[in-house]
Amino acid sequence: MDKYIRWPQMAAVLTILIQTFEHNKYADKALESEFKKNRNWGAKDRKIIAETTYDMLRWWRTLHAFLKWDWQKQKTEIDYWTLALLWMKWRNYQWPNWEVSEKIKPILSDINFASYPLAASEEHSITDELYEIGYSELGSKWHEYLKILNEQAPVFLRINSLKTNQEKL
Repeated sequence: MDKYIRWPQMAAVLTILIQTFEHNKYADKALESEFKKNRNWGAKDRKIIAETTYDMLRWWRTLHAFLKWDWQKQKTEIDYWTLALLWMKWRNYQWPNWEVSEKIKPILSDINFASYPLAASEEHSITDELYEIGYSELGSKWHEYLKILNEQAPVFLRINSLKTNQEKL
């Protein structure tokens, strides 16, 4: 467990999530606004904040399922910290030595991700309606597509062959 997130980074992620869910701001605009407020952050900080934010957004329903929470209800600040620390535990990040993490640790101590029963829609972090539509359209292939959709897409680099070539690049 050598991965870690510092307090200011996670606080920024939670600010962005609160802006997104409580104030209906698009995540990319909330990220942009947070980065403008903190111009002293370097590329590494920005990368960690953006990746963490988008990963938590992507798996929002699954995180709620682990806690047996309603994923559509309004949250308090401590709820956001609980979700953030759950995400850190799920992604095998080093447990932080923050004051809030010691308060939340007992809530998360009983969660064993490997043996936790989840419905298929919760496992893939999609709505029940979307799951039903996909399953009615594709049948058993829907599960294969869901696994593929949750993988990160490969990166392809295109070059302008009029200006350079593969060897020079």
